[in-house]
Amino acid sequence: MSTLNGNTYITNTTDNGKLYLGISNFSDDVSKTLGTGIDIYKNSIFAFFARIFNFASKIEVNGKHYTVNNKSFNEHLRSIDMIYANINIVRGMGYKNFIHENRENIKESEKNLAENISDEKRTKLFVKLIHEIKNNRTENIINLVNKGAYLDRKFYEVKLGKTTYYCCSDKALAKLISNFNKIDFSILSPIRMASEQKNDDIVHFMLDFMAKDKITDNKDLVRLKGSEMEKIEQNQIEFSK
Repeated sequence: MSTLNGNTYITNTTDNGKLYLGISNFSDDVSKTLGTGIDIYKNSIFAFFARIFNFASKIEVNGKHYTVNNKSFNEHLRSIDMIYANINIVRGMGYKNFIHENRENIKESEKNLAENISDEKRTKLFVKLIHEIKNNRTENIINLVNKGAYLDRKFYEVKLGKTTYYCCSDKALAKLISNFNKIDFSILSPIRMASEQKNDDIVHFMLDFMAKDKITDNKDLVRLKGSEMEKIEQNQIEFSK
């Protein structure tokens, strides 16, 4: 997330081969969708040849560089009513500066940025969110939530001696229970953990976000899939006190 002149924040995230961008007025506000998703090239070889044959260009957003499909990027510009702009103009100014200079004329959506993101990506961001809340990193927490990290899912906090594990599935908890005769655990949510960390600003932000999040699914526990499930079940999320 990045600020422009103190009153405009840009959030960038990728999912399923697309770059999604969001905009908000304050650092602790919900990020709204900024135009359509932009097709990107993640494979470096494909990206190189796409640029060589002028199918793609590089753009920078918040310090990250993306190789974007030119046609898709121009469609993104049209979706925010920048019909006379093109990717070359944006690259010359820089994406953030372009948005700032044209803010009054840009079409903004009421749709939260997180609503564009897949369940799989939101789940991965949720796992990262637990770590950031534990370490009370306010800016990172807001950024992850705006990118799509789930807030309504719960997880297990397991204490074994001086080590605390965070299990994001009941299967992971069952595995721990099977390996130890007795364990102490409790069920937490991101909001509850933030409250225990006495981070009132984050608690208020989360409550506000959940009130505006149209795709909250109220699952009791996150169900991880594939390699992410395997990673969590093997290692959990471990923090030493």
